Amino acid sequence: MPVKIIIFGSLASSLVNFRFPLLKKLSDDGHEVFACAPNADEEVIAKLMKIGVRYRHISVENTGLNPIRDLKNLW
Repeated sequence: MPVKIIIFGSLASSLVNFRFPLLKKLSDDGHEVFACAPNADEEVIAKLMKIGVRYRHISVENTGLNPIRDLKNLW
């Protein structure tokens, strides 16, 4: 049974560099996959789209330590 899956990354390029096989497998298995991260360039978005993964920009502070701001971003 296909499900919606969201994969979060702190950097968009890391989704392609380190999570690409996982994203591709999930998409190939028929799941609706969303990759969420900040600062994706056109190349990253094109690679994700090619394997059927939708990209969504999120605002994340890589070095932030404020849990209130993190919860606000999650919301």
